[in-house]
Amino acid sequence: MKFKSRETGAFSILSVMVLFGLTACGGGDAADATDGDEADGDSWQPVDPSEGTDIPDVDVEFAMRPYADNTFYVIGMEEGWYDDVGINITPEPTGLNVEESQYLNLLLNHEVDISTATSSMLVPTYETDDELKNIAHAVTFYGSVMFAHPDLELSTLQDYIDEGEDFDTALASALEPLVDEDVYVNPTSGDIAFNEIPFEVADVGSPNYVTMEDSEMFLLAQSGEIEFLRPAGAPIAYELLELGWTPVYDTRQITENTLVDAESPFAPFISNNGMASSATYMEDPENQETILRMVSVLYRIAAETAEDPSLFELQVPYLNSVSGTSFEGYEELYDSFELFHEITTFEDAERYYVDDQNSEYYAHSGQSQIDELEERGLITPGQVTPDGFIWAAGIYEDLLRFEAETQEMMDGAGDLDAERQELMDEAQMHYDNYNFLDAWRLATAATEG
Repeated sequence: MKFKSRETGAFSILSVMVLFGLTACGGGDAADATDGDEADGDSWQPVDPSEGTDIPDVDVEFAMRPYADNTFYVIGMEEGWYDDVGINITPEPTGLNVEESQYLNLLLNHEVDISTATSSMLVPTYETDDELKNIAHAVTFYGSVMFAHPDLELSTLQDYIDEGEDFDTALASALEPLVDEDVYVNPTSGDIAFNEIPFEVADVGSPNYVTMEDSEMFLLAQSGEIEFLRPAGAPIAYELLELGWTPVYDTRQITENTLVDAESPFAPFISNNGMASSATYMEDPENQETILRMVSVLYRIAAETAEDPSLFELQVPYLNSVSGTSFEGYEELYDSFELFHEITTFEDAERYYVDDQNSEYYAHSGQSQIDELEERGLITPGQVTPDGFIWAAGIYEDLLRFEAETQEMMDGAGDLDAERQELMDEAQMHYDNYNFLDAWRLATAATEG
């Protein structure tokens, strides 16, 4: 595999500001982003379904980052599930493979329609542009791990806690060996919180952050040239664990040993990967329907892989080819999903969008991410709200609405003639596959009049 050229330098707020200040060149300016009522345009508008029963054929320029929880969509492509809802993923056959440094600009410049994305990484662009919108939380990412070379024989945060230290003391003990050392991190703004907040809370000083793409830092780690690293992708984290590297701290160790609520400094650690698009793309009602169909395939993949984990075999060759990993079969890949980022089913997604008492509720996690970036000067206070950049809640509400109304029509249909029964049978098929939009359209046609 050909690895990307090395990127080095201080991992600072300034460097992130320069990145977004120079590259965020689509849509409106910062003043435009906050003018007017959010409901007048800067929020998901409920879908008014198109008439008829045909599902249009639509090309969707789709980009995926090279991580396990960003490439499982390949399963839907291989199984023909996007074809079932009229979506042709382009460029064929599996869309565009993109690095962290590319996908935000591709969305901002409207070079792709939809991309896999980390929700929190959309927020820094709001300093200059209000275009990017999260359209689905697919997973909660627990693959954030700060690693130390096994030869150093360091103890983890959990080790110190198990030895009887309280959380604050244990955190300081675990982090002290990394202070003033070179720590290799991915060059993405969304990872700043995980890399820096533990050191700030422990008040022990900080490492010297060196930015580098995952694939290259993994190569250097394997050759023993670096001692500390924090990859952004779970596949590499999984392989480092298999190779015996020490997880000095990770998301689970922190969230399971201290209270994490909306006021906690660790609240930004609740990180969701899913999909994002642009407001410009979603202004078209036809594209709104496409968004619902794209999200329906996400939930179909979640349900089908939960039932049959061997489907991950379809993802293995693609993931290995774009990420530099070497999974030999679906079992290891499935284990990494179970460990780091289980795909959220439609039913379980209520914790994101409905249950406001859940720590993963979108408005809580979204606000904590905004607060963190405002405090660090990455965005202007009041620039954005959770509902301003997370449109996934409104999309989920639409899906719930179409699900309930379709079920009501199916329950009350009674005896239908052959033609209407054929429509209802097709509605049932789409309903079972979480395509509630077209299930509603077909059920409506079957029962109207």
